[in-house]
Amino acid sequence: MMKRRILISTILAIVALGAGACSQVKEKTSGDTTVSSIEAATGEAGVGALAQESQAAAPEGSLPEGNQEGQAEDDLAGGTSQPEENTPKELIGIKAHVKEINGSQLLVSSDSEDYPGVFAVDGAEEPEELSRLQGGTVAYILMQDLGEDDSQGIPKFRAERILPLAGDEDLGQEDILLTEVPLFQLQDALSSKNGFTELRSGNYSWNVEDGGEGSGVIACGTAPLEQAGMESAVRLKLPEYQGLGGVPYLFSTKAAPDILIVTRWDDAQIGNVAAEEELIIKYYYSSPVLELEPGKVYEFSAEWKEKNVDKNKFYGNATYVLVTE
Repeated sequence: MMKRRILISTILAIVALGAGACSQVKEKTSGDTTVSSIEAATGEAGVGALAQESQAAAPEGSLPEGNQEGQAEDDLAGGTSQPEENTPKELIGIKAHVKEINGSQLLVSSDSEDYPGVFAVDGAEEPEELSRLQGGTVAYILMQDLGEDDSQGIPKFRAERILPLAGDEDLGQEDILLTEVPLFQLQDALSSKNGFTELRSGNYSWNVEDGGEGSGVIACGTAPLEQAGMESAVRLKLPEYQGLGGVPYLFSTKAAPDILIVTRWDDAQIGNVAAEEELIIKYYYSSPVLELEPGKVYEFSAEWKEKNVDKNKFYGNATYVLVTE
């Protein structure tokens, strides 16, 4: 079989939103394939570098190495209490079918290819939630890993939300060739009068392979909390509904990503690119309902996996930022 020559041309699009722009493009050649890679600048938007520096730096007032043993003894004796680290709440969203119902616990089998397994899910807030379920029911389940197994060695999770699906509710994506990174659309799930809010990505890598040829585009913008990026960030005034702390929004796009990661910060952290996240949710299904709260900064990080390129003809990743009021 003749070996096809595949030309991969990479276009660097720099989004001039601050110091987070890309700085260098390196081109590598291997056989008949030309590939370009990019190195990010280490400026104010270098979130990874800042995070590493923050972790590596010793806290104020830390003791010299020689005194650490004595300090540890004091801590064990209750003399000094160490501050607890603020860790973000992490949730997982999967599509799954119910295998068994045992009291308030569900035994479910994941239908999400990128998060396979059988899980023991407990903690449904309302008995009505369980009354709508039976063996074989398919549902979207938002849950938190408890970091332990049950008596049978099955990983345990606590349910945050369970949404049973009808047979035609998960229709998949349109069969289209996307030559550029798609828009995201958000719509108030409780009122269609509010219309759609559109989000455009400022950081992305997008690749198209069709007919033996491929092309790729890379754009580098600012970090989610960087002050310079706030001038162009989409701001959404959330409606107020009595009794609701957050507002449910429907998420849609022309080609649903394989994985969608939603990260949330308080808007008081704008300008502090190393701020700790409040919440991280990883969705492994195509149509999540997002609960948005006012006064927050949200980053939506999406991945369309390269392993599906034969079917989709495209792959890549992109991030989108939203500020709520």
